[in-house]
Amino acid sequence: MAVFKSRHLDLKSKGNALSIEDHKADMEIIREIGANTLRLAHYQHAQEFYDLCDENGLVVWAEIPYITMHMTNARQNTLDQMRELITQCYNHPSIAVWGLSNEITDGGADAKEWMRKLGNRMKLWHVTDRGSRQSGPAMTPILKADSMELGTGNMDLDGLRDIALANGIEAVVLESHKNWIDKDPVKSLELSAKWLNERF
Repeated sequence: MAVFKSRHLDLKSKGNALSIEDHKADMEIIREIGANTLRLAHYQHAQEFYDLCDENGLVVWAEIPYITMHMTNARQNTLDQMRELITQCYNHPSIAVWGLSNEITDGGADAKEWMRKLGNRMKLWHVTDRGSRQSGPAMTPILKADSMELGTGNMDLDGLRDIALANGIEAVVLESHKNWIDKDPVKSLELSAKWLNERF
């Protein structure tokens, strides 16, 4: 079973100017909580930390900094960033996933259209429906307007699921944030798991 953790590359009062000792301290915490799968969130991380992931046998999701706002004229930049990430990190055996984006529907991007464009290159579906019951474009957890779980918000998850299945996805990753129902992460995950089990 994968025990998943996400890591940002920063510390209070240091920003992202971390020392090797800081990276090692983070790794100790990650191992202490029993995580064996790690998402290195939203941008490239220090090579020293990728080395630590290799040494500790973690399964890593590396990601480019394509976050929140869809940039209509930045397709080539996005492709270049992904190419650079893979070129710089392809020798790290820990990296199993090359992540393309984070919460781009916040800025009004059409998630279905992106999934269709990715086609069968999309092997993993990273899903969250944790943000808002407001009408309009799908909102993601940044707003934390109301607690909800999969299928209870305003995203067309069934439509997204249909595209993911048609493209032969191999795994689904469920993301959970701290706005759990009744402040209970187990209750939240149970409700989301029920949605997943009914549809996969």
